[in-house]
Amino acid sequence: MEVRVIDSAEQFLAIATDWNELLETADAASIFMTWEWNHHWWQHYGKHHSLCIVTVWDDDRLKAILPIYLQQTRVLRIWPTTTARFIGTGGDTSPDYLGPILDPASANLTIPVLVTFVIHQLPNWSILCLSDLDQSSDFYAELDRQFRACGYFHTSELSATIALAALPRTWDDYLASLNGDRRNTIRRTRRKIETQHQGRFYVVTEENQVDDVLGSLIELHHKRWQGNPEGHSFSTPEYIAFHRDVVHAIARHDRIRLYCLEADGKRIAVLYCYRFRNQIFYFQAGFDPDYERLRPGLVLIGYSLEHAIGEGNDVYDFLRGDHGYKTQWGKSRRETHAFTAFRPGAQTTLHLLQTKGISRLKGHLKRIFPALARNRNAHGSNAGKQHGA
Repeated sequence: MEVRVIDSAEQFLAIATDWNELLETADAASIFMTWEWNHHWWQHYGKHHSLCIVTVWDDDRLKAILPIYLQQTRVLRIWPTTTARFIGTGGDTSPDYLGPILDPASANLTIPVLVTFVIHQLPNWSILCLSDLDQSSDFYAELDRQFRACGYFHTSELSATIALAALPRTWDDYLASLNGDRRNTIRRTRRKIETQHQGRFYVVTEENQVDDVLGSLIELHHKRWQGNPEGHSFSTPEYIAFHRDVVHAIARHDRIRLYCLEADGKRIAVLYCYRFRNQIFYFQAGFDPDYERLRPGLVLIGYSLEHAIGEGNDVYDFLRGDHGYKTQWGKSRRETHAFTAFRPGAQTTLHLLQTKGISRLKGHLKRIFPALARNRNAHGSNAGKQHGA
């Protein structure tokens, strides 16, 4: 097997077909692992970073992809440090369900190759930050095993707890799974919009229609969140341009679902969702606050769930975001985790000083510098036992 690093825009463009063909065969895959999502993210957010996609080939057949890049930052605004992280992370948009793309027939061989390459041959990184991983995956286990073996300090932390609804065969079956008050609220609010405000629900999936709906989504989102000191999505040129490009690209593969609700002849709510492997992924929403009394969010989510069931989907996934309404619709949970590893060095120590504080830094030093801990033990010191995540 041969490891090749994709480090130029031309190489990234050239690998598109091989990438998506491999993704089609992979056991673990998500919309956020498609070539389209990664490539467009890199176009809009990668300007000041270094592309470093690790690929594994066997007889010129692509067998594995680890889509990462190198991000340059400064610790305490002075000392440069390099973080290796997944493409799609580190900007102002937040994907879920990340990881390597693997040919299942050779994954037992390619996973160790990927991890070994990252540890021993990927140049210049001080921190490895791989977020939104499945902690039960073979890749996660191999990360933990190899980083323990080489003595690098590493941590495992929760990335997100995600609400999702397992979809039954019919909308009535789904309603029956809710309590009586919830069912009555869904029916009552829908009936009010339909009978008193000429309510209309529809779905946009075609590429030639997405710009108009995406424009409405952005306008509604801004209108709803204007004046919010915590900020909102669609607030930077990069974010808007990236999502316009992604929506167009994945619409060509029938993977976009823009759910729309009209009342009194105007569009009052939009849900921006993806469809991938018979699952719907709820990414973003916009609602007109002038119609808040009609609860357009609740009504439109209900319509979208009914449509998702009618399409034959298995899951409606609400993605990350700690919002109570998500857990009212989706009773099941998924977790993703972040694996972070640190190479011994001054930049790593300073990074932990900045992010963890002095009190926690002392506890990390022996694990970041395992040689120091071993030397102290060899001289009869009382150094604590080294451990990882």
